[in-house]
Amino acid sequence: MKPISRWYCALIAAALVLASGSGHAAPSAAPAPDTRPALGTEGKAAVRPDPDQTSRISVSGILCPTQDSVALQLYNNAIELTAQEKLAEAEAQYRMAIARDAGYCDAMDNLGLLMRRQGRIDEAVTWYQRSLKIKPDNGVAHQNLAAGYQAQGNLEDAQAEYVWLTEHQPGNPEGFYGLGACLLGGGRLDDAIARLEVAERLYAQIQSPLTVDAKYLLGVAHLRKNELSRARSYLLQVYPQASEEPKLNYLLGLCYLDPEGGDQAKAAEYLQKAKKLGVPLPPEVEGKLK
Repeated sequence: MKPISRWYCALIAAALVLASGSGHAAPSAAPAPDTRPALGTEGKAAVRPDPDQTSRISVSGILCPTQDSVALQLYNNAIELTAQEKLAEAEAQYRMAIARDAGYCDAMDNLGLLMRRQGRIDEAVTWYQRSLKIKPDNGVAHQNLAAGYQAQGNLEDAQAEYVWLTEHQPGNPEGFYGLGACLLGGGRLDDAIARLEVAERLYAQIQSPLTVDAKYLLGVAHLRKNELSRARSYLLQVYPQASEEPKLNYLLGLCYLDPEGGDQAKAAEYLQKAKKLGVPLPPEVEGKLK
């Protein structure tokens, strides 16, 4: 097979910078009452335009049951208030529950989640850290702490939390997905692909709608390696569920600009759609469409 031309490698590198520069992330739905709430709307899976974990949150089950009946009632009140979007009142109830039972890690986890939903990242991180002091093997807190660290830009500590998840909860795809996303963001493409492939398999085993998130990042990773056929394969699997995602159209268009096996017509189709959806095309890309 002929080597990919230098102009195309340079084009891919510049385009991927553009594709990740906006910091856009898919919207998150209200958390479902399980440990892997699907993101997105109307039951569709979310697609991460960037290797970003900051919206992936895990809802606490009962890990530290309280013996204080008043604390339990306050905790249940907070859950009901959260469902009603009365977040300030819910926060007050969680705080009162923790004041009555200083070891109530479930209340701490849910309070951290509440903070995270409001963008109060530093406070959320503090509550997850406090929860882990009570119960160091609390996977919910480790997962949410990892997402909190990522939101702070603290990728080193986020990666350490995801490593903990992969080692202690090897059946949980979120650890492998998060670790893969961190490694991808750090440019360790082969390591990222290895973890994301595990995440994809684990998501598929539980028929999770989040399988497409792993496929998306696998597509991005292979694109960054200039493995364009494999990148196309993954991104095309995502497309039916995210055809209006601007960056997905943009990256597919780049894949089809492949001088060794692309399709100029398809490249133009995806890139023009990406442009209509708000992605500014670099002059080098515009020039290849003429």
